Amino acid sequence: MCAKRFIVAAPVAEGGIVHRSPHLKWIRDFYRDVYRSTGGVPAVPDPAVPAAASSNTDGCYVNYPDVDLDDPTLNTSGQSAYQLYYKNNYARLQRTKKHWDPHNVFRRAQSIRRPASHTAVGDAGESSRDDAGVQTGP
Repeated sequence: MCAKRFIVAAPVAEGGIVHRSPHLKWIRDFYRDVYRSTGGVPAVPDPAVPAAASSNTDGCYVNYPDVDLDDPTLNTSGQSAYQLYYKNNYARLQRTKKHWDPHNVFRRAQSIRRPASHTAVGDAGESSRDDAGVQTGP
């Protein structure tokens, strides 16, 4: 689970202006320190990714979306938010999304993306990447 989800730092309103920067900096610094050994996030163990090779975490909890995972200056693990949330299940989830929600009605900032379509007809075995950069083929 992502530690920063359970710490609430309410912004302070002064004269009707909400000051979030000090709170965001504090929580981001704390989170980065907790997960320093895995690139600043709770990485999925992966021997191919140096920051996650010896991870003792198992990715992020999907019901707590974290847009910081999409920021390469904050997530230096070498793993995308999709890998951290869904591990090796992302391609299967994309196929499910394509079948049950072909018009992308159900979506949010980090929801499952529909698989990218192949550029040439008949290239059924060709691998491609979706709009999040995740491998979708063999």
